[in-house]
Amino acid sequence: MAKLLLAPLVVFVMLAGWVLVQRLYSGFAARHPDLGPFRPEGGGCSCGSGHCEQPLPVAPPKLPSAYKHPT
Repeated sequence: MAKLLLAPLVVFVMLAGWVLVQRLYSGFAARHPDLGPFRPEGGGCSCGSGHCEQPLPVAPPKLPSAYKHPT
């Protein structure tokens, strides 16, 4: 009887733990945008035989504020 009640509890705890990990990861990505964009589960480059179907947009590098453009 205990095993019958323990199995759904273990599954629920595992799923709740996974949601917690996803929230922690998205919060970390929001606090550290210099490390790259948040990549939600279910996408990215590993889904298409080692290549992306749609390339990720790349932002141009930002110039330092003290830099003066030669004109």
